[in-house]
Order: sequence, then structure tokens, then C-alpha cells
Amino acid sequence: MLKYYKYPLKVWTLVLAGSMPLFYLLKYIFSNTQLEDFLFELTYLNVLIGYLGSLLVCMPFWLIFWIIYVQLIKSGTQKTKAYLFVISQVLWWLPFYLICFVFKLFSGDDFLLTFAPHAIILAVAVLIFKTEQG
Repeated sequence: MLKYYKYPLKVWTLVLAGSMPLFYLLKYIFSNTQLEDFLFELTYLNVLIGYLGSLLVCMPFWLIFWIIYVQLIKSGTQKTKAYLFVISQVLWWLPFYLICFVFKLFSGDDFLLTFAPHAIILAVAVLIFKTEQG
């Protein structure tokens, strides 16, 4: 199982590195504020808290993604990326859908703005990196 860690690690690293800049870009686009005001609110502490939150949320996801990836490789599945694309999107959206709409902890707009950047980067990462062969 340890020899199949490179692909999930690349995916996870890209999600962590790319999701927060995309989040802040989307937040600026949808916030209707001046750029100077937006940059004034964007402090190092806010960015650090965003990255730490992203890290905490993505860690369990990455472990589950890794286990599923290893099982797909070991089973010799031909369409590994297609399965990983669908499974990763379901794994990513389902818990947050439950948090927002079943338990009502976020509003719908906050839900999309917060979790869509991760899902977009995740979809791109799953498709662009090459999987290992079993």
C-alpha cells in the first residue's frame, strides 16, 4: 500500500496549494467590494486560518482517497481515473452537503464559495496527474 502514495499525494498537494488562491479570487469576484478594501481585509492571519482549515478538512479525505486508489490499482481496473473522478467528487461534496443543508451550519452561498474551489482543483488534479500501474 505504501508504494502507491505518489499519485494521491500529488492530487492532495495541488488541492492544498491551489484551492485557497482560487477561493480568494472567487470571493473577491462575488463580494462586490473595491480591490483595496478586499486586500485590506485579506490578512496573513485569515490566509493562515484558511490554509489550516483546508489542511484539516483535506487530511481525512486524502486518506480515504488513497485507500480507494490502492484498491482500484490492485484490482486492475482499466478506467481508474474515471472512477477516481466520480468517487472523489462524491466524497468531497457529500459531507459538506450534509453539513450545510441537513445540519444547516452554512448558508448555500457560503457552501458553494467555500467548497467549490477545492472540488474544481480536485477534478483538475485527478485528471492531469498520471496514475501508477499495479
